[in-house]
Amino acid sequence: MSDDKLLMSFDPNTIQHLGIKMYSNLPAAIAELVANSYDADAHKVEIDLIDTKGNRSLTVKDNGHGMTFEEVNDCFLRIGRNRRIEKASCSPEGRVATGKKGLGKLALFGIGNEIKVVTKKKNLHEKISFSLKWQDILNCKDKVYEPLFTREEDNSEGGYTEITILDLKRKTAFDHKGLTQALAKMFNLFDSTFEVIVYHNDQDGIKLNNELKYSGIESQFAWSYPADFTNLDSIYQHRQEIKGKIISTEKPLQPHMRGITLFANGRLVNLPEFFGRPESSHFYSYTTGWLDIDFIDIDNNVGDDDLISTNRQSLDWEKDETILLRSFLQEVLAYVQRDWRKKRKETNKRNTPVTAGIDREKWLSSIPKEKADIISAALENIADPDSKDEPIAILEKAIHDIVPEYATLHWRFLNSNITQSPSVERLYQQGNFFQAASEAVKSYIAKVRKISGSTEQSDNTMMMKVFGSDESSAISLTQRSDGIERDIEQGQKYYSGGVVTGFKNPVASHATEDELKQRGLFSEKDCLDILSLLSHLFDRLEKRVSPK
Repeated sequence: MSDDKLLMSFDPNTIQHLGIKMYSNLPAAIAELVANSYDADAHKVEIDLIDTKGNRSLTVKDNGHGMTFEEVNDCFLRIGRNRRIEKASCSPEGRVATGKKGLGKLALFGIGNEIKVVTKKKNLHEKISFSLKWQDILNCKDKVYEPLFTREEDNSEGGYTEITILDLKRKTAFDHKGLTQALAKMFNLFDSTFEVIVYHNDQDGIKLNNELKYSGIESQFAWSYPADFTNLDSIYQHRQEIKGKIISTEKPLQPHMRGITLFANGRLVNLPEFFGRPESSHFYSYTTGWLDIDFIDIDNNVGDDDLISTNRQSLDWEKDETILLRSFLQEVLAYVQRDWRKKRKETNKRNTPVTAGIDREKWLSSIPKEKADIISAALENIADPDSKDEPIAILEKAIHDIVPEYATLHWRFLNSNITQSPSVERLYQQGNFFQAASEAVKSYIAKVRKISGSTEQSDNTMMMKVFGSDESSAISLTQRSDGIERDIEQGQKYYSGGVVTGFKNPVASHATEDELKQRGLFSEKDCLDILSLLSHLFDRLEKRVSPK
């Protein structure tokens, strides 16, 4: 046993490029240790971030099977071995290995210059302790590194591995909560059989769980796969093997929270994205989630090609298998987007009357159909989450269509003979200006008949006879003392006759409102102008000289 050695054979460039360059951020490096613990059938992993004055280190300890001296040599210190080929793809407890390429240990040199390992194999009474130092590795001869080690008796039950990273390269303090959430986003395997707790200076332990990755996100709608996708029509061969959840929120997500994350065997294999879907829709600002695609990480699934990048940040989307997967994921997102748009629109329409305090159906049923249609169309457009129009523009257009020019403060300035007519007021308040003006003309004609006592059957002929500059006219508006007053008399005659011939006859007698609108002969603005003219004629009539 005294001749035993620990040997690490390598090319320093391998560690430089595959370790330091690829795993230079803390969460990615720690994730490799967590994955190793999972593969070792650990049930509990404790991560301690030590950040005290003059001491900054990181320790990861698990209660997995641990390693013998031979396994340290043949497994931990050997770079680039494929554990799934050399050993069973599943652990003794049936866990599918999350690691494959044997490069994860290099991640540790991306964050620290010294790695201290203590491990004890389950059912053996010996612990192995050794240290790997980056500078010593660079200076070693013949590309073989012999780390110093000790072998000691350990009669404790079970196995364990404890890895401490010293001489950390980071200069800033640990972000305990941020690191915990970042780790949670890299896995989808936490349950009662695999517990991971992150401590800060041996205190404030935070337990990782699958929901932590989406903490702070308030779900508005959610779709579980496959339960909510039974109507999705697809021939993708692996569609029944996928599991997961897609979430949409009420408010837009931060950019780094958007997208669907892919996991295989409980470990991240593709960062959040939308798989080539056009992202112009608002939908993508509100959407996140994850899908488990274990089949993508099964050996011999696609020959000898690896579909997962070495640092497990993305799939190789240029392979036949992943091209089919991407196409299917686009179908899934298109399906969710359609359903989201429908749900969001219904929710917006349902919630608006509540927040506005308006009984929408009662309100719309009380106004003319053409006005109600304008309002309904505007509300539909605003409620549409993918509307291309700004809400303010939609509202402005609808309001203008309902309340065009001349309608503002119009009613309060009209003659009381108009505003005190119940029928005219009702029609006006409903926005039915055609009928309001028609009723007002009838009221004016009746008033003139009553004052003049005329029995002339033709309304127009009556107006021509009872008004005018001739002193024999039945109604005198002025003293007719000069040309101005005589002109006023003549004006009342022709205005009154014109209202009858030019408005009352075509609107009330000869054509429908729809026909007049279609031919462009009368508009709502024209009707408001007629009301204003009638108000003027009523004013003159009320100020008449005779008959009293």
